[in-house]
Parts: sequence; structure tokens; C-alpha cells
Amino acid sequence: MTDSMRPGERQEVVAGDLGRYFREALPGDPGIDAVGCTGGTVVDQLRRCLEHGDLTGRPHVRLRVIVPDFTRPLSGLCRRDGGGTEDAANAGYAVDAEQPGGSEDSENSENSEDFEYPGNTGNGGASGAGAGGAAHVDGPGDDAELRRELLREVVGLAQDMAALDRRLHSGRRARLDVEFRVLHLTPVVTFCLIDRSQLFDEARDRGEGKAAPRPSPAAGRDAVLTRWHVDAGAAARERIRNRGLLFDALWSVARPLTRTG
Repeated sequence: MTDSMRPGERQEVVAGDLGRYFREALPGDPGIDAVGCTGGTVVDQLRRCLEHGDLTGRPHVRLRVIVPDFTRPLSGLCRRDGGGTEDAANAGYAVDAEQPGGSEDSENSENSEDFEYPGNTGNGGASGAGAGGAAHVDGPGDDAELRRELLREVVGLAQDMAALDRRLHSGRRARLDVEFRVLHLTPVVTFCLIDRSQLFDEARDRGEGKAAPRPSPAAGRDAVLTRWHVDAGAAARERIRNRGLLFDALWSVARPLTRTG
């Protein structure tokens, strides 16, 4: 293992380097779980890995991606240009959420702070929504055209990966299982897990009394991620465990992506 691959307690990596970690994981038939705006960076890095990497042993890769539900109004999602509108590069996830079941469990207390659920938002979220219940509150700044653009991108990514799976299968090079699900949620973090042994987390440290800044959906390959590895110590193992529990909770209440969203 090279020095750059050795797990420290936490490391900063650029999202455009995710492919090297995917390649390292291929011999173990990895499962990759991601939460993101469109999933584009993870898909792009994995696709490059599978199209151009060493596929000795015909690896089996499982990819699950959760993205916002762009068929529903997203308050705060708008463009900004010289005329006073926000572009996608500066628009955070501004979405009223459906609360995953079990978010009140103490094991998920850290995770619940990273997402704005109804009753847990500071911007008008409906209080008192039960676990798994939906509480939508319209807010300013929704951009229906931008949502349609992002939805087309997500559907296109899912179709591209399905086509890649067919090519890999026909050439008996690898197996690829991909599923996208959508959820009406407001993440202030994006993250990617590899086999629940590595975490790439765009969450930033909160200062005392400060809300975590929202990541930029268009940061893409240039986004700076914090890498955690299970071999790096108790703090890293706990962080990975919490993110895994959060992903499982979100996945359980998300719905499958369709051609129309």
C-alpha cells in the first residue's frame, strides 16, 4: 500500500480522485453507497474505473445512489447570474424533507443533525411530523427549469450505467448492479461509502453555534472530501458507522427513480 493509500485518522482528498479508491476495492467486489445532488461524480469515477481499469477476476460492483426528488418543489433552489438569480453551482440542497424512521434513535443522533427534517429545520419545516411522514412547506427560490435539468441529468446517468452494465456483461468483464432512489430531503452533506470500510464525506466541521455550510452541487470533481478508514481508529469507525446507519435509513424510505423522476 502506498503512503497516499495508508489510512490516517482523516485525510482530505479531491472528489476527482475517487476512482483510485474504487480501483483498489475492485478485487473485493465492492458495494458503494452515495448521497449526492445527482451522483454524477461517483458515477463518472466508477465508469472510468470499469471502462479502463484492470477487471481481472470479473469483479461484481454494487452501486446505490440517493438523490433529491426533483419532481417536487425545492425551496431555495434557484439560479444566480448578473440579473440576480442563483446558478446550480451555488444552489445548496434546499428541500423540505421526509424524515427517515428511527432518526430519534440515539445511534443516529449525529446523523439527524446533518439533514433538515420536518420539525428539525430552521427555515419553516413543519414541526411534529411523524417518522416517515411527509410535511411539505413551499418556500421561495424554487426553479422548476433547473429541477428538470437536474432530473434529466440523473436519469441520463442511470441509463448510462445500465448501458455500461450490458457492455460489461456481454464481454464477461464485470458485473454491475446500479440503483438510484429519490427522496425529498435537505442534505447539508454529501458522502460516499465503500464497503462500509471507507467514507468520503463532504461534511464540514461546525463551529460552535454555527450551522454546517451547504456543499455545492456543481463542485463535482473539485469538491474536497474528508476520507475516513476503519483502520484509522475509533473516531473513524464511529463516523463510518453513523454514515452507514444514515444511508440505510434514507434508503429505506426513498423510492426508485423512474424515467419521469
